[in-house]
Amino acid sequence: MGGGRTPLFGAWSVCWRALRLDKLPGFPVWERVVYDTLHESYEKLCGVFGYYCRSAGDAPEDASRMNLGEWLGFCREVRVFSKTFSQQRGETIFTYSMSQGIRELMLPHFIEALVHLAFHRANPDAVRETSVRSASHGGAGSKLIHVGDALDQLLEQ
Repeated sequence: MGGGRTPLFGAWSVCWRALRLDKLPGFPVWERVVYDTLHESYEKLCGVFGYYCRSAGDAPEDASRMNLGEWLGFCREVRVFSKTFSQQRGETIFTYSMSQGIRELMLPHFIEALVHLAFHRANPDAVRETSVRSASHGGAGSKLIHVGDALDQLLEQ
């Protein structure tokens, strides 16, 4: 994947390899666009992640993991919940993106959750069930908003 090298490139590369995005519709067609967008935004996303993690406590490790309450606080602040995208769907994305055995998000899981959040918020009818794992490619007449475009919309907020 492209993009120029930055001081954070090594950390970004490790993060990118940890993301599970292949279940989203259209993968891998949009992969390069999403990679470039996230790479360009990585430093800011690290800052956002750190800001929302600080509510957990004073210990240094508290700033490296995001709990469900912090995730929901982030989602409320960027106003992702609506009549067509419920808090329950936001919680489902959080749960899907968690590392196995850890009930919190670390930075790569937070970024993964953002991509899923962006897509499912922009395409509320793309999922027939509340499970993110059951993402549909849509019916014959459905028009899905591209993952890259959905991510751009969310990051603008």
